[in-house]
Amino acid sequence: MTATSSTIAIIGASPDRTKYGNKALRAYLESGAIAIPINPHHAEIEGRRCYASVLDVPEAIDIASFYVPAQVGLQVIEEVARKGIPKVLFNPGSESQSLMQRADELGLQWTLACSILLAGRSPDKLRGRPPNSKRAGDKVLRGPGNIKVFRFDLTGDDYRH
Repeated sequence: MTATSSTIAIIGASPDRTKYGNKALRAYLESGAIAIPINPHHAEIEGRRCYASVLDVPEAIDIASFYVPAQVGLQVIEEVARKGIPKVLFNPGSESQSLMQRADELGLQWTLACSILLAGRSPDKLRGRPPNSKRAGDKVLRGPGNIKVFRFDLTGDDYRH
């Protein structure tokens, strides 16, 4: 199983196309993965039904990718474990020592990585606005160019941080 052939929950998905939670959703959809947006504040994102929690998703989920602050992640990680999602991706900025420790305590396999890169896309290449839309004053915002990926392999039986 690879990240692009899995069912992946994008926790913290956003309708704002400049946000990484939206870029990740689009990257996985473009790669052919089954990507499910998770955000309690939206009913639909990028034409996909959005769920308030992973617990509301009727099908099994292989990977949960976090795009929420660590303090929110500490609440969500409990739901991830209850749902039986075996693998977790903490994207840069979503992690904390206490969150990763809790994931260990729950027996979850986790890694700290940019899941957009794991989907085979570059965050900088996923434009913020929909194609053919132009607004006066739009600027392209770029994050730091040195995103670090700590581990790519999501398939091995010995997958651990």
